Amino acid sequence: MEIRLETDRFCIETEVRRTYERLLKQYFKPEEDKNSRQKLEAQIEGLKAFLELIDVKALRSSYPELDKGGEADVILKVKSADQEMVLIFNGKEITPPRKS
Repeated sequence: MEIRLETDRFCIETEVRRTYERLLKQYFKPEEDKNSRQKLEAQIEGLKAFLELIDVKALRSSYPELDKGGEADVILKVKSADQEMVLIFNGKEITPPRKS
């Protein structure tokens, strides 16, 4: 699954939190159908895993373009089964550092 994040105004952590909250609100809208909800559930779980597992401070330190005002489009790829994550930006594909 892929989740597009925009970090042109916020750092990666803030944008992940904002996207998480936006998707949660969307999930609970009564007009969402079952297929949409399943997709939203997967995205919400992926973002939650990012916030819980990734060392964002180390990530921003290693890649300053993920800090506020950095790269506009970032794609977070999450493999649901094992929560393996990859970030794609500036033509790079990186595995974000995990918390110790």
